[in-house]
Amino acid sequence: MVMAHVASVVAVLVCGIGVASPGLSSPVDSLQPLASRCFEAPRVTTCSSFFDLSDRLKEQAEHRSQLRCYTSLLTLEAVVSKALRGIVDPARQHQAFEDATRDCP
Repeated sequence: MVMAHVASVVAVLVCGIGVASPGLSSPVDSLQPLASRCFEAPRVTTCSSFFDLSDRLKEQAEHRSQLRCYTSLLTLEAVVSKALRGIVDPARQHQAFEDATRDCP
C-alpha cells in the first residue's frame, strides 16, 4: 500500500515538473531527483543530499532577496520532512514543486 503511494508520488512529481516548466531549467529542477529518492526510500541518509542542496538554494534566494523562492523552498522541505515521518500527500508534494519551480527562476 505504501509502495503504491510512493510510486504515484514519484510519477506525479516527474510529470509535474515537466509540465510546470517545459524547456526551462530552474534551480529547483536539481532538487527533483533528490526529493524523489527521498520519497521512494524515506530515511535521513537518503534525504540528506536534498536538504543540503535546498539549504544552498535558500541561501542564494536570501542573498538575492527572493523571499517567495525562499518560502517555497521551505514548503518543499516541509513536504519532504513529512515524507520522512511517513506522511504521504502526492497532491501537496506536486503543488510544492510547482510553487518552487515558479518562484525560483
